[in-house]
This record gives sequence, C-alpha cells and structure tokens, in this order.
Amino acid sequence: MMNSLMSPPPVYTYLSPAGTVDTVDTHWAIAGEVPVDALTAARGQLPEFLQAGSSEILSGNDGMSVLLVYDGPACDGEYLASTLSEEHRTPVYFLDFHEYAPRIRKFDGTGGQWQDGHPAAFLRAHGITAPGYEEVEQSSVVAIGVVEGATMGQARKAFPELEDLFAANSRGVLVTDISGLVTDNLARALRRRGYVVFYDRAGQRFLCTISEPGWRYTEGFSLGGWPTANCKVIDSILGETTIDGILRVLDIPRRLLLPDCPDCLD
Repeated sequence: MMNSLMSPPPVYTYLSPAGTVDTVDTHWAIAGEVPVDALTAARGQLPEFLQAGSSEILSGNDGMSVLLVYDGPACDGEYLASTLSEEHRTPVYFLDFHEYAPRIRKFDGTGGQWQDGHPAAFLRAHGITAPGYEEVEQSSVVAIGVVEGATMGQARKAFPELEDLFAANSRGVLVTDISGLVTDNLARALRRRGYVVFYDRAGQRFLCTISEPGWRYTEGFSLGGWPTANCKVIDSILGETTIDGILRVLDIPRRLLLPDCPDCLD
C-alpha cells in the first residue's frame, strides 16, 4: 500500500536561459561561505579551457561566494563541493543548471542532500545573478515516477538521502519526483524498468516516459484528447494509452499529479 501521507511534488521554480544563442549561460556552480582563495584553488583543478575564460568567481551577501562555470559537464562539481565542505567544515552547495533537470545538492559532511528549488533562485537569494538566468519563469510542471519491481528496502539502500521521496505501491516504488531524474537514476541503479508521468498544469499536457537499462522511450499525450504520438510501445507494455489508464495501471493516485483537479480520486 502507498503511504497515504505522501504529498504532491512541489512545482519547482524554473529559470529559463535569457538572451540570444551567443549569451554566456551558467552550466554549473559551487557555492558556500568559504574563502575566495579556496574557490580559486578549486578553479585551478578544472580543465585548462574552463580556467581560461569559461568560469569566474563572484561574491554575494552574507559571506557567500560562488564559482560559476559556463561550459563543460558538471561531473567535477560534486567532487569539488564535497572536498571544499570537508576541508572548511561548512556547507557547500553543488548547483547544476541542467535545462531539464536543474538541481541543488548540499554537502555538509554527512553526505550530499538534495534540495528543492532552482540553482539560479538559490544564488539570487544570496545576491548573485547567474549569467544567462536573469529572467524568471515559474514552471507549472510536476512529475511522479514508478520503479517497477523495486522494494522500499532497495530504494532506501540505493539512495538513503532521498528516502522521503519514496513510497511503496502495487507496482514497486512510487517516487515523488521533481524532474524525473530521481526515478531514472533509481531505475538505472536497480536495473529495473522506470516510468515517469509529467503534467504541465498550465498547458494541460501530459508526457509519459518509459526507461529500461540501455534504452528510453518517450510518448506525449494531450489532456482530454488523443495521444499526440505513436503509442505502440507504451500500449504494448501497459495496455493503456490514455492518462487516466496509465495512472490507474501504474497505481499513481490522481491527487499526487493533479492536486488541483476537483474530480481526483485515489
């Protein structure tokens, strides 16, 4: 049975890149109340092309400083944030500005803890504007995921810091996701099939994704209408191609995805 106290996922703040194609956009950053010299040393560990002009260090309010990186993957950011936190015994934040899955991870010596919100909003609260993210746009997208055949014990072991996002259901583990990233990572870690159902409250559109180790298949749906794409794969797996049918088969309570819907029933 699913945890009846499980809450709908938040509608996270999404700040879309502003300006034209040639505008510098922030890819990732690390921030904390650490000396600027420490961030300078961390910057020195980046590949040379990132040190030469694709990164900079800024200072904000309340002693907060940030290393902003404008190119390359974010794979080095979490390691640098964790190392700085251990060396200076203070929280350091890894900020990933991924277009579809922005995320914040706090390192404080107890392991990295994922936090809600958009990295650009986090920096703005400390008096720092991330280049490329000057214009704020409130996202209306929510997401719920299911990892098929998984157990709560397996989910907790794989991602103990995300335990609050998990609940058991008849298909496996229900994930109160924000971007679908947690579901995909859990499915990959456990080598299970994962499903994510996205709902755009503003546009009243749905998106259902299915992922398995080695491949991912995506289908789109329109609220109250016919599917917008060929649904053979989803139909062959779930036996449903409507949003109501998909939620029912995946044992996802409508109130989690559609909390503002007056006809939502568990």
